[in-house]
Amino acid sequence: MRLYDYGPSPNWFKLRLLAAHLGMVPEVVPVSIFKDEGASPEFLTKNPMGTVPCSHDPATAVAAA
Repeated sequence: MRLYDYGPSPNWFKLRLLAAHLGMVPEVVPVSIFKDEGASPEFLTKNPMGTVPCSHDPATAVAAA
């Protein structure tokens, strides 16, 4: 599983807690919201809302609100 993250986001903590609770060790991919990386076509295929944090694996994608 990959977690796409903007480090200072407090919502990132929620996904870290979920992953720890499930016993997962995710690959963390930083996303710079100030460079509009969340609006790139590649990122939008993972999360059409363009928000971070977002988790992604071949079977599912979850965005934190």
